[in-house]
Amino acid sequence: MQIKDLKHLGVSQDTIDKYYVDIGQIIGSDEFAKHIPGTDHRERTVDRLITSKFSFGSNANILYTLMKRYVKVECPNCQTNMLFSGGGGSGGYQSTNYRCETCKTKINLTLPHDGISVIGEKD
Repeated sequence: MQIKDLKHLGVSQDTIDKYYVDIGQIIGSDEFAKHIPGTDHRERTVDRLITSKFSFGSNANILYTLMKRYVKVECPNCQTNMLFSGGGGSGGYQSTNYRCETCKTKINLTLPHDGISVIGEKD
């Protein structure tokens, strides 16, 4: 159901205005529809969300990009920063892999698609 459909069900605008929407889903759909060659709609979505300074949560489309860009892992063995080395997801979960260039330790982090919340300064 779309937000505009709520009015057809007799829901007042005052009631609609009290609820939050999934900004990540909406911006992601908008970016996907643009079809900009040579760019990834998920990267553009995260760019828009971060620069908006509003709070948002991850979803299946952007969790990988958020983890790749912003989740920094310290090696538990030698305390150096580990490097992002890939990942993938399905069934409601996303895994990302990190490796330590110093001692060769490998770590896999698995989160549900809605596993990251970003608190913006505008909220």
